Amino acid sequence: MRRTTARWTAGLGTAAAIGALTVGTTLQAQAGQQPPSATAPSPADFLAVDELPPHAHSDWYAGEVAPGLPEAPLDCFDGLVPATGASHRDYWTELDTSARQIVVRAADTTAAADLAAALESAAAGCAADWLRGEPGAVAGWDDLGAVDAGESAHAYAVHTAPPQAGTNIAVHGIGRTGATVTLVSWGQMGTLADAPAAAFAETLTDALGRLG
Repeated sequence: MRRTTARWTAGLGTAAAIGALTVGTTLQAQAGQQPPSATAPSPADFLAVDELPPHAHSDWYAGEVAPGLPEAPLDCFDGLVPATGASHRDYWTELDTSARQIVVRAADTTAAADLAAALESAAAGCAADWLRGEPGAVAGWDDLGAVDAGESAHAYAVHTAPPQAGTNIAVHGIGRTGATVTLVSWGQMGTLADAPAAAFAETLTDALGRLG
């Protein structure tokens, strides 16, 4: 596991956004150029509320499964996840903890592998990218390691602390099974010590199990 914490002279963030990573559209076009199916996304492909990391003081709730990408920013992954072939579902608690799952059906296994690799790179670089535009902020990240699920799976924790504001912790899991990639994100107020590493590994395993 690798942990880095840095303070740069650049940036202020918000509790809702961990940072935006601007990337090219090559992988986006490749992953979404020929969607394998035009059928509506199935709730069976998405996590159930009891498969998310347990919350000590609240139940989890889930929205409907919807095609395409959510309207809200994708934090570390803005501009990287293709809308074509994608579907998503949002989750929340009665307190500040929330989560989101995105499933992308890529054109083929090569496109899916490339997308998964790009998402992992974005997660690992998220804290540094966020800090570049946030004067006076503090951020750090943990490589939570590979997860034994699907054909590839990896989890990362990202901590951001805008000046004179709350501290935020997010965990991002990227996994692939065949030509399908899933991105699972969990977040709340807190620090790297609050990342539910073991429980989130089980969540990512469940997410990939649902994709077959």
